[in-house]
Amino acid sequence: MECGLTPEEISLMKFAFGFVIGTVLGIIAGNLVDLVRYLWNKRLHRK
Repeated sequence: MECGLTPEEISLMKFAFGFVIGTVLGIIAGNLVDLVRYLWNKRLHRK
């Protein structure tokens, strides 16, 4: 099965894919950190 991609195109696609995945994971991680910090502050202020 020939897909017709050169090694350069394959590595470029891998880089783009990794970049997108990294960006999405970074955004999710940042939101989780913000959420935890927000909940933690609410807990501290309740005392």
